Amino acid sequence: MADDPLPLGRAHQLASIVVKETRRAGIAVDTLISVGQLRRYEPAVTSVEVLAVAAASEHSDILSRFARLPIAVVSRERDDRSVKIVTDRGPVTIYLTTPEDTGAALVWYTGTPDHVEALQQRAEWRGLQFRDAQLTEKTGRPVHCPSEDDLYD
Repeated sequence: MADDPLPLGRAHQLASIVVKETRRAGIAVDTLISVGQLRRYEPAVTSVEVLAVAAASEHSDILSRFARLPIAVVSRERDDRSVKIVTDRGPVTIYLTTPEDTGAALVWYTGTPDHVEALQQRAEWRGLQFRDAQLTEKTGRPVHCPSEDDLYD
């Protein structure tokens, strides 16, 4: 089932269940937003992805709690900014970002590969780097983008 695309409606339902279970579990995130193919309204969704926004100091605890949601049959592929859970309805990847980087993360996780690559080239031309859902100066100093508009300005 993990390799078969889900119709948009079923993918949306799965993401909605994750949001509902997150709230029920009391996981302290500021916002949960569908990203990727689901946010682009692709008719067939091969990957259900959700972006959670929370303070960086809470990320480790939040990822652990996502992995233990009652709907999670198993969790895998965890790193410091994401966790993939498998539910009886299919897999879901949950990404974490900070409020200051929400706009950059929304674009990073939702944009098509060609669009993200074009933005990386634009950032490079402006002396910046756009990678790993963050915009930074070449020195590594963050350029905060709390909204998508901030990234495109």
